[in-house]
Amino acid sequence: MKTKKYYVFHGARIIQGLTFFVMGLNGFFHFLSMPGKGDEAQQFVNALAQTEYFWPFEKIVEIIFGLFLLCNRFVPLAVDGLAPIVINIMLFHLFLDLEGIAPGLLVLSTELTLFLILWKRHFRSLFKSK
Repeated sequence: MKTKKYYVFHGARIIQGLTFFVMGLNGFFHFLSMPGKGDEAQQFVNALAQTEYFWPFEKIVEIIFGLFLLCNRFVPLAVDGLAPIVINIMLFHLFLDLEGIAPGLLVLSTELTLFLILWKRHFRSLFKSK
């Protein structure tokens, strides 16, 4: 019999995978309209776009790790790899675009859910001092 933890894990995995896969594809094909941002937030986004490498690199990473999560393969790697992106999404919204924080909270909650479920088996050893 499948436990509640099983359903929570796979639900969070699929939500996180779909979110990053779709948003990664949207970075290249622009099929979803993005809400407007305040002046400071838009200046920050424009500065990142002017580098000409940042957004393509991030979107490729999002697509790859989103696929890993959707296919239920390399899930700990995907959770670990997406953590810096999730943190930056939250910091961006906290400091520059507080009105748009709701999707960031969803991504943060699914990331934390996956991390905590995978903690004992996959991540605990990363935090040992020896």
